[in-house]
Amino acid sequence: MNISHVGGVVFDSVSDVASRFGIKGVNLIVELDGGLINSTYRVHVSETEFYIIQSLSPIFRKTVLEDIAVVTEYLANVGVVTPRLIKNIKTDGYCVVKDGKIWRAMTCVDGFSLDSTKADIYAYR
Repeated sequence: MNISHVGGVVFDSVSDVASRFGIKGVNLIVELDGGLINSTYRVHVSETEFYIIQSLSPIFRKTVLEDIAVVTEYLANVGVVTPRLIKNIKTDGYCVVKDGKIWRAMTCVDGFSLDSTKADIYAYR
C-alpha cells in the first residue's frame, strides 16, 4: 500500500470534515491508496489516536451508513472487533456533506487490510 501525507487544500478539507465529527487537534493526514471506490484518509490526532475519514463514491447514498451502523453494533455486541462509525456532532447522523460529497468517519482497528487475495484462507477470515 502506498501512502502519502497530504497538505494544503486537501488537509484543510479533511481536517474540516474531521472536526464535524468531533475529531479535534488533527496534526497529520495520510491518504491511503488501494481503495477501489472511496477516497480514504487516516487522520492522526496523536501517535496513538487516529481515525479513518472517507469521501464516499457517488454510488452510495447516506442510508448505507445506517445499515453499516446496525451491522457493526451487532458485531460489537457479540464480541467481534470492528471499526465503528462516528456520529456527526451537529445532526447526530453518520455523515457530513461537504462540497456535494458524502463523508464518513470511523474508528480504526489495529491490523491490516487486503485489496484482493488469491489465498483462500484470507478470503475465509
